Amino acid sequence: MTLSLLLVTALTLSSAQAASRPDLVTTLTPPSSVEVDQAGVWTVQVANTGSRDAANVAVTVQLPPTATSPTTHIMGTLSALASGCSQVGSTVSCNLGTVRKSRSSSKTFSLALPWSADDLVLSASATTTTYEPVTSNNSDSETAVVLYEVVDIVGPATATVNHCTGTNLSAYYECRLYPSSITSHSQVFEDDGSLSFPLYGPDYGGDWELVGTELYFSITELGTVTAEFLGDGVGDGCYEGLTTFPGSSYVSPYEVCF
Repeated sequence: MTLSLLLVTALTLSSAQAASRPDLVTTLTPPSSVEVDQAGVWTVQVANTGSRDAANVAVTVQLPPTATSPTTHIMGTLSALASGCSQVGSTVSCNLGTVRKSRSSSKTFSLALPWSADDLVLSASATTTTYEPVTSNNSDSETAVVLYEVVDIVGPATATVNHCTGTNLSAYYECRLYPSSITSHSQVFEDDGSLSFPLYGPDYGGDWELVGTELYFSITELGTVTAEFLGDGVGDGCYEGLTTFPGSSYVSPYEVCF
């Protein structure tokens, strides 16, 4: 065989090998609709649209993390992990084995999500030990849609308000993870849209408004707004939301129950 023929053969083989490759496409599918704190089934699918089998395929799903410190938790309750999947911190990792060309493999898990002031984003990414030149479609992400409830307030109504305080917190769920951090107070939602605090005297007051599932109120001291709450109905006569303080970086997740 001449040198030129050897070169042509080598180039032909190289081109054929380059054309024969896997191409993983990851799709993360959320539940169609899930109420707050209720488990919904998520599906992560890895399809191989390439022309070669993909070996040792693994997919990792990043779940919404809490802002708690020093330990970070999942923002929600994980359950019903499919076989071949395991949880480490706020991630779920699944081994899919070999995903053959023109085939796909899927895994599911259930996740109950709480009220949060921030978007609850999940992302998934797949890898293979087989050479895969194009990996731009190996990842997918979805923002969870959580449904809240209408909780009627008929004033005058006394509410117990449970809360903790920190920085970067976004959900009362984070308070529940550390029960010793929770304190409480009571406040009265008057029928004229005002707030009163019988245990703290006339210096404290405020206003409240309910629109659909959303509750807003402001707390005043000597007529100056010192705190503002915004949250949604989560059922069982309760609202959850976040209270901010003008001029401060601290926030306080609230659970307001009637």
